Amino acid sequence: MSGPEYIDANSLCGLPAKFLKNGTFPLDPRWTRKVVKETFRTCSQIPSNGGRRLVVAMSELPDETRAALRLRELGLAEPEAMNSAIWQSFEAATPKLRERARARFVAVRKVRSFVDQGQPLASAYEAAATETGQNVWTVQRAWRAVQGLPYCDWLPALLPNYVPGGRRAEMSDDAWRYFIGRMAEGSDQPAAAAYRDLVKAAKRKGWAVPSLKTLQRRWKHEFGAATKAQLTSGPKAADALFPAMQRSVTSLAALDVVNLDGRKADVFVRWEDGEIGRPVVIALQDVFSRKMLGWVYAKSENADATKRLLLKVMREHGRFRKLRTDNSRAFASRKISGGAPNRFRWKVIEDELTGLLPQLGIDVGFALPANGRAKPIERAFRDLASDIDRRPEFQGAYCGNAPDAKPEDFTGTPVDIALFREIYDEGMASHNERSGRRTEIACGRSFDQVFAESRANQPDRPLLPEQERYFRYETAYLKPTPQGAIRHQDHMWFSPEHQDVLLRYRQVGDGKVRVLFDPDNLSGAVMVEDKDRRLLVAALPCLRKGRFDSTEDARAYGRAKSQYRKAAKRKAEAVRRMSRVELAAIDAEARAARTSTPAPTSNLVEPAFGVGPKRPKATALEPASLRPTPEMEANFRKTLDRMEAYRREHGAPTSRRRLGA
Repeated sequence: MSGPEYIDANSLCGLPAKFLKNGTFPLDPRWTRKVVKETFRTCSQIPSNGGRRLVVAMSELPDETRAALRLRELGLAEPEAMNSAIWQSFEAATPKLRERARARFVAVRKVRSFVDQGQPLASAYEAAATETGQNVWTVQRAWRAVQGLPYCDWLPALLPNYVPGGRRAEMSDDAWRYFIGRMAEGSDQPAAAAYRDLVKAAKRKGWAVPSLKTLQRRWKHEFGAATKAQLTSGPKAADALFPAMQRSVTSLAALDVVNLDGRKADVFVRWEDGEIGRPVVIALQDVFSRKMLGWVYAKSENADATKRLLLKVMREHGRFRKLRTDNSRAFASRKISGGAPNRFRWKVIEDELTGLLPQLGIDVGFALPANGRAKPIERAFRDLASDIDRRPEFQGAYCGNAPDAKPEDFTGTPVDIALFREIYDEGMASHNERSGRRTEIACGRSFDQVFAESRANQPDRPLLPEQERYFRYETAYLKPTPQGAIRHQDHMWFSPEHQDVLLRYRQVGDGKVRVLFDPDNLSGAVMVEDKDRRLLVAALPCLRKGRFDSTEDARAYGRAKSQYRKAAKRKAEAVRRMSRVELAAIDAEARAARTSTPAPTSNLVEPAFGVGPKRPKATALEPASLRPTPEMEANFRKTLDRMEAYRREHGAPTSRRRLGA
């Protein structure tokens, strides 16, 4: 049976020991040997290298000390629990105080190193002070400050005991409130200017005012960054302090979401009509691949140019699902997005015309202008401005992106619009074809490659001819004229074949019908539907205006009117009806029946009280020769019937004809 295991007392330096006041054995070997001699009875001195060394039996050591020894033998460090309170104090300290703590920590580590090498503690103090350039007493105080603490807490424990917040300078509450009000008055009001106003007011009010530096420190520490930005610069400055939203497109595919925007080029051009100006490039970009799907050139942002662009893109790539744009008058107009529930430039009224995109089932959303995070096309326009507008072909016509950024070689000489279109078309295609893109999806590929790969896995959503017709046409709710024609924008559409249909709907409700016309060809035929979009007229022709002094146009109008009259007459003659003689006979019988009907009489007689009998009045007898005979009455009726028939056929005679004029 083997004897007890012994260990050198010097190996216990710094090991945990709960029975000691500091919780650990001293780091100084001499103090450790002293503790061992006073604590353990089984300790003894044995010969070693010509001298003697103190050893103690392992069985006498506490459990935490033996565990620490085993971890040391295995090469494992003892886990130490960090004191979060003193580390929080260290992090909150000023950089100057933390630097002083680090200098003391270096000195304490030197002392520990020298002690571990066997030097006396006094010699270790002096050696560490010499190497670090510190005072011996400072090193000694630092060493004593870390005794009994885990090594991981030595650095924050050496932080100087500095308590911030001494006696505050005297200041009136009204003065402080006045200073805050001045700082919040103007945009980025200088503190010095607000302080000067405060001093003037304090002299009149008798306020106590500290120095400007004191006020600036209080302003800095009392309010957060967002509060100070809100007070001095407004809500936009405060919003800028909030991190921007990180948007990911990994959940999308090609043509899921597109964004639309326009940009005025920094180049002067001459249009076909001779007008000189800066053209507007309206473009549509796929959000997933960042590919520019299409673009058009116009003199200004307008709904007609936007409609041409959308129709062009959908003809080539098919219908997209969502459109994101800003709320400009061209892109958020009723013609494009009317009826969209989230349109916020105007209110959605009950009888508002449905825009082109809602008709095709495309969701329309709106973002704030100049918001590149919500509309990636803003970033694309910035790249195109530097890559295309500064091309040598535009030298002299390039005017810069700001009034104060006009280049020296600017002459104001415009380039032809055909050349501008050619250069821009080439630049747009190069923008899509360029490889090495570092977007979230591209990963070194070009925008064209990303779009093509995604489209290969997506179903086609082509624009049908019927949809294209509705997309190309504009819509207006109009009421037919009393003649059954449609009048709009100084044009009139009319057809005798559809006159009755339009007149019939003129009497229904408000009398309006839905008219679809091509804005680029108002002289062409239009489609007419009812309010439920049931087709009434597929093609209602336009009436051409006649020249005022043209007899040929007058004859053409007369021929058309004569044909209309003859057609109406033929239709009227084809209708089965009674003759005039039959109608006159029936009317005569009706009149005779009305004259032969006796007048109604009463069966009651009113009594006459207190009145004597009345004598009948004498009446003159009608001569028998004056009474009409039945033959005379028949002839008179026939004459009246002939006069009535003549009046119906030829119309009633005027007063001039009756007077013989």
